[in-house]
Amino acid sequence: MQDTAPTPLHVELLGNLRIIYGGAPVTAIHSPRLQALLAYLILHRAAPQARRHLAYLFWPDSSEGQARTNLRHLLHDLQHALPDDETLLTTDSQTVQWQPTLPVTLDVAEFERAAAATARAELEGAVALYRGALLPGCYDDWIRPERERLHRLCASTLERLIALAEAEHDLAGAIAGAEHLVRHDPMHEAAYRTLMRLHGLNGDRAAALHVYHRCASMLRRELGVPPDAATLALHQDLLTADVDDADPAGRPAPDRYPLVGRAADCALLHAIWRSARAGNPQMVVLTGDAGIGKSRLAEELAAWVSRHDPATLTVTARGYAAEGDLPYAPVASWLRARPLPALDNVWLTEIARLLPELLTAHPALPSPEPLQQAWQRHRLFEALARALLGDRRPRLLILDDLQWCDRDTLAWLHYLLRFDPAAPLLLAGTLRTGESAPPGLATLLDGLRRDSLVAELEVGPLDATATTALAGHVAGHPLDAELAEPLFRGSEGNPLFVVEMIQAGLAQPSRTGERWSGEHAGTAGTSAQPLPARVRQVLERRLAQLSPAALELAELAATIGRRFDFACLHAAADAPEADVVRQLDELWRRRIVREHGADGYDFSHDKLRETAYQGLSAARRRLLHRRVAGALESLHAGALDGVSGQIGRHYEQAGLAAPAITYYCRAAQASQQVYDAREDAITFYRRALALLGEAPHNDPATAAHVWELLGDVLHLTAQYEPAREAFQHALSLLDTADKVTQADLYRKLGNTWREERSYAMARQVYDAGLQWLGEPPAGHAAGQDHADTSERRWWQRWIDLQLEIVQTHYWIGES
Repeated sequence: MQDTAPTPLHVELLGNLRIIYGGAPVTAIHSPRLQALLAYLILHRAAPQARRHLAYLFWPDSSEGQARTNLRHLLHDLQHALPDDETLLTTDSQTVQWQPTLPVTLDVAEFERAAAATARAELEGAVALYRGALLPGCYDDWIRPERERLHRLCASTLERLIALAEAEHDLAGAIAGAEHLVRHDPMHEAAYRTLMRLHGLNGDRAAALHVYHRCASMLRRELGVPPDAATLALHQDLLTADVDDADPAGRPAPDRYPLVGRAADCALLHAIWRSARAGNPQMVVLTGDAGIGKSRLAEELAAWVSRHDPATLTVTARGYAAEGDLPYAPVASWLRARPLPALDNVWLTEIARLLPELLTAHPALPSPEPLQQAWQRHRLFEALARALLGDRRPRLLILDDLQWCDRDTLAWLHYLLRFDPAAPLLLAGTLRTGESAPPGLATLLDGLRRDSLVAELEVGPLDATATTALAGHVAGHPLDAELAEPLFRGSEGNPLFVVEMIQAGLAQPSRTGERWSGEHAGTAGTSAQPLPARVRQVLERRLAQLSPAALELAELAATIGRRFDFACLHAAADAPEADVVRQLDELWRRRIVREHGADGYDFSHDKLRETAYQGLSAARRRLLHRRVAGALESLHAGALDGVSGQIGRHYEQAGLAAPAITYYCRAAQASQQVYDAREDAITFYRRALALLGEAPHNDPATAAHVWELLGDVLHLTAQYEPAREAFQHALSLLDTADKVTQADLYRKLGNTWREERSYAMARQVYDAGLQWLGEPPAGHAAGQDHADTSERRWWQRWIDLQLEIVQTHYWIGES
């Protein structure tokens, strides 16, 4: 009799526990303690493990008897959770062992075997196997040395891969490996230097500069130290001119000052995180005035989580006041921040709506179909949730400036928080008071309050003591007592204005020759109101410290209106790359901008962006908007849908109505067909129509077409009266000779009445359409092959109207 082959077993411990037995996943091992015991037995499967040793290892603070009892209970639970415990485990009164003769594929063993190879392909396979830290949810002492050893092995494997790729003159491969190394060990300064050097060899000085900025900011934020001499030397090599060390602009200002006066807020955020981390997905909303420190608190939470819970995946996105973004822009930003998890094509196709580059990376992936049904929208929501939650790793998602978030993202956030009731997920959002929030935000927060899924924290101003302490950190020395009281009175405890006032030199009389006084005081306003004059003067003074060339670049960056990358800035700057690199570095060193994401920058605060933009003359604004529009067109020539709203806005601000109308209509079509964001489509169409109405020589046919498109979307959203108004506008603009199009508009008008069950009115409008259509073209009948296009159009409209009339009579009979 032939022996039965053993059932195949596959175990993954890198990243998260995953067991496949006989081709089916084992899903019953949920508790961290159970996972830790299983991992220990598999990793040490070569020898029996003494029960006494295991008891002490897992319960070192318990008595021996209690620890042995705990172990018996845990083994009992493990045996019940495993699909075939007698095959997988060998136990007796003294020892426990994972069956050593059972064929098993263990990702840790496969990783170590591949990492010991010398061929590049095998090393790449090893890196691919390292999906994350060894069992990241386990915090026992026994696992830490093994986890650190494997972490170092992955780092050394990446270093070998980088060297091999560079030796083969594959700079792209070497750069990809170095980026991976920086993500793998973000505290490893030498990895940043390697990446800087490789970008330099590749001729991409801007990318090298961005890496330096990331490195310097990380070192100051995490360790409070500047880059070492080797890193600084590489940075200097990137610049075409040496920077005088005596010039303050040559020395980077601290990326972060110590957080003062926020101990209670931090303690509350830590407690909220612990609750979410334990499997209670929720949202925390930080509310307060502009500059009060909401974003800083969210960033401090992210830094604290990364230190105390390294397995957590933290990603950040933000909303922008500038119009033109298509739906789900923050979600797309989150998705691009980290590699996507392994997903089936059905989910990748949906995600490609937000990340069209997936269609290039996966040529066999089908293009997403237009979103027309509710079930399609639900499938998109599920795909996005699967992509962001992926495995069981804890997630901290930060969304800055909720008041500028689009309604579709807000609707999806509620879905995400309910997608997996046990997900270790915290969504942290900041919300500026005084702004007109989108309708979807109130709906989201009300729904989350009903479900007890949201905590709200109001961030207030600093008190006098904390204000003085912060000012001293910024100034680099204790603040004179005579300056403290007027500074607190003038800033009203708003941290942003404290920092800006000190950096503008207003509390350094020895340098500026002036004393701080009430005339320089600013108030903590919000962007819903114009900046107070004295606050604006403080920010203008900060910008005036820049070199003329750097100030011009800041004005261009402010014109972009959102996060920007070097490619867009350079394309719009109309200046040599070396000059733009040098000027961007000055903006970073002066803390006007900071790095944002893998390759982008953003202003350190919206108020600085607002001040830089307000300083532009009308003529220069139009010029810069035209340059930005052209840069976006050039950079996104193969995927214009995603930026069409932005391009339309820039052309509008440039005073160029014709291209603005074209791009607004394109953005509307993309919003409706790709994202099912009909309200956004309505907004874009109305923007295009406003420009058409302002144009001195507008084209009536174009205006009629846009009115018709707007009417179609309004009809789909059950806004029947506005839809009729849109169709009537289209009719009034059409050439009366175009009877076929007019008849179709009457058909659409009739449909709006029928939707409201006004069947008599619908029939009347359909009849009017037939009257406009008139008699059929002479000599041909419907469907004849030799009929020309105009004749076929006539018959198609006649048939459409007749069908609508038949349906109307049917509903009359039903009613």
